[in-house]
Amino acid sequence: MLVPYVGTISIPKECNVPGHERFKGYMWHSARWNHTVSLKGERVAVIGNGCSAAQLVTRIFDPGYLQSLQSPNIQLTAEPILEITETGLRTSKQSIDVDVIILSAGFKIQDFLSPIIVKGVGGISLNEQWKDWRGAQAYIGDVRHQLPQLRYRVRRGVPRPSPRTNLLQIPITGKLLD
Repeated sequence: MLVPYVGTISIPKECNVPGHERFKGYMWHSARWNHTVSLKGERVAVIGNGCSAAQLVTRIFDPGYLQSLQSPNIQLTAEPILEITETGLRTSKQSIDVDVIILSAGFKIQDFLSPIIVKGVGGISLNEQWKDWRGAQAYIGDVRHQLPQLRYRVRRGVPRPSPRTNLLQIPITGKLLD
């Protein structure tokens, strides 16, 4: 029996903004922090505005998130990014030159077991099954089709990301074994 206790928020989404490969500055995902680059004195763009971005902006600019958005050296925009240029970003209304782009636009939560390859009956991998089914699914939130020896909690098509729910799963999985 395999009971993987891996996190779902571990594989960052790739940058899909056109032109990102041409950017001449530094660019990385917030989950893969580049510790060799100092942000002091740099013009920094944070792409994304979810939980990760809120924590990131607070860390970079010291004051709380909402306070930092009011700072004169911060510009918050909801304009769509049309492309990343050699020197920064181009939105639907402006060009913004930056030295560093930090991506904070999410994770591939459906690929949470990657790069682990788990194959079931017939040699079909779990990720192949989930791709065919348009996402993570499990019978009663625990048992996978063609993978009877694999246990992982899934609710409403999304693997549970919380370490707390993984700890709660141990007794549930134990009961299934009885």
